[in-house]
Amino acid sequence: MINANNTTPVANQTIIGTSARACVAPLLHTTEIYGTGAFAGQVTVNADLQVASGYGVYANALEQYLGGILTICGNNGVRLDIGTGASRPDDINIGTDMTSAGTINIGSTVSLINIYAKLQSGLRLDYLYSTYSGIDTYMGGYKEGTYNTSGTLSLNTTQVRVVGSISSLLSVGMYQVNVHSTISTSTLNPYLVYQVYLKVGAPAWTNGALRGTSGTAVASLLKLNRNPTTNVADLFTLDMSGLLTISTKAYIAITVGNADLTVSQNITTTDTYISVTRVG
Repeated sequence: MINANNTTPVANQTIIGTSARACVAPLLHTTEIYGTGAFAGQVTVNADLQVASGYGVYANALEQYLGGILTICGNNGVRLDIGTGASRPDDINIGTDMTSAGTINIGSTVSLINIYAKLQSGLRLDYLYSTYSGIDTYMGGYKEGTYNTSGTLSLNTTQVRVVGSISSLLSVGMYQVNVHSTISTSTLNPYLVYQVYLKVGAPAWTNGALRGTSGTAVASLLKLNRNPTTNVADLFTLDMSGLLTISTKAYIAITVGNADLTVSQNITTTDTYISVTRVG
């Protein structure tokens, strides 16, 4: 079976199994392999190749034959460069075909990760794509609220009014909340309570409507304000900001009510603004 293709033997060249017959060969031990391909040192193997303790090349994929972790230059200090060639326009896909149970760890034991590229869609955080959607699913993504137009809203001693809200659900995550409101009331020196509320179920809050019993108060986003005025036409403002953690998708709203439960009054909102920015 040596030079089985009937060619004339050539010095330093051995052809094994190029005829139609099967090739049976002993275990081959190699100490040197020289590349002859288009790239320096290229060695072409036209078959699946298992290397060392289970690492293998299978149909253009580098995999761990026995399962577990595939380590590439992780123990000898050699740098691994992916897509750093200036002339390479190719896409780099990492984990695009993984199942929902797969995890991609990048830089787990290092101090710095540098990404010098445009973040085209944003960095999605801690959610399943099939479950959550919207700009707030990205780091730095934000939503702005709608607010009650200028008009008079009544408050008895216990009522709470929605003066600004976001009409779509917020995804699970941590947010920076910013609230601004300009108000006048029908009483002098009003004493008001401002509160951010979350509600898990539909429908979304209606601006100007009574909050009623729906929603849960966010304890860290509450402000009691005594607003000194000289006449009932005086305007005063509220500014409030803080961090908000959402563990279940929810609606958000800013409300105004009486801190002094012995007073009934009318409030007029001339401007209200609420926004959330995802920070984690």
